[in-house]
Amino acid sequence: MEVNREVSKQQTDGGEVLSEKTTTTPTPQTNNQTTTQNSVFKVQYLVYYVLGLVEILLVLRLVFKLLGANAESGFVSMIYSVTAILIAPFTAIFPVTTTQGVTTTAVLEPATIIAILVYALVAWGISALVGVLVAGKE
Repeated sequence: MEVNREVSKQQTDGGEVLSEKTTTTPTPQTNNQTTTQNSVFKVQYLVYYVLGLVEILLVLRLVFKLLGANAESGFVSMIYSVTAILIAPFTAIFPVTTTQGVTTTAVLEPATIIAILVYALVAWGISALVGVLVAGKE
């Protein structure tokens, strides 16, 4: 913090009066600190951006499975293929529930729901870790 002190004298009928004015201004951050904070923000932004893409794909998979979307459709097939690797670590935790309809088969995959939660927690942890590591260096 920078402190500025201003002293002025005024002559009155009764004598001399001194007045003092003190102001403080915050010291601007150094360029290095600002650059570091911008870098941390960019890394955290990137982590959350990737998380957003993963979450969108997983939610699409969940909705398509629940609604019994046609797996032969190109877009649905692509979503299933891309997200299969993302849910692979979680597939054996709970059994898959299937409901047979007249024309469709609805599937509830708990592995997809668990993957959505776990990836969100991992992204939050990475973001927090980046913030802690950079704060520890300063």
